[in-house]
Amino acid sequence: MERLRLVARAGGSAREVALGAAQALSPVAGNPAALLTACRRLVARRPGSGPLVWLAARALCAPNPADALRQSEALLRADPTPDRLGASLPAGSVVVVAQGVLYPGSDRRPDLQVVVGEEAAVPAADLVLAEATAWGPDGWLAPTGTAALLQHASASRVAVWVVVGRGVALPEQMWSLVVAAHRPDQWAGFGLDLLGSGSVVQVLGETGPVIPGSVAGRSDCPVVAELFGGTV
Repeated sequence: MERLRLVARAGGSAREVALGAAQALSPVAGNPAALLTACRRLVARRPGSGPLVWLAARALCAPNPADALRQSEALLRADPTPDRLGASLPAGSVVVVAQGVLYPGSDRRPDLQVVVGEEAAVPAADLVLAEATAWGPDGWLAPTGTAALLQHASASRVAVWVVVGRGVALPEQMWSLVVAAHRPDQWAGFGLDLLGSGSVVQVLGETGPVIPGSVAGRSDCPVVAELFGGTV
């Protein structure tokens, strides 16, 4: 139980939270009631982590939750999204990236000029690149500061691309449960911005570029309403 508390209160990206959860949930995987309680508590503390919701839902629906946790952890570690991103960015682009984005380094794409998190650089950029922690049919969550960067992009008419890694996209029912748990202004307390998807031109996922409106429909996250409602 102490390990679960550490994961719930730890920092790190949405993906790192899910990887930590895969390890922390293993000891209770054989007890369905304990597993549900533990998953609820983790999601209540880290509600903006799409990969955590995805991992927990897969475990709760699986005939063998321990195997599902191991498989989900392996899938997250093997996520090809960073490689797809590296191959998809236009040659010679000036890219302003939000903090925490897994963008390709200069050794892989020396043709790119990458500027991290500088709003003043947006007007001269070819695109702004952000990363979602959770993505739904009508909105998405991202680390605090992303909204301000996107406002500058809109004012400068600079295209916005969003990275949506494995497990980040959620089906409509699960996304609705995630956002219903908190008022829009409460997400700042979790270090997140709640954003609309209307300004997003392109989504980059594990299969490469995807039309934003089709992303949530491709989610393989099971619908598990019972996952929501726990506390720590």
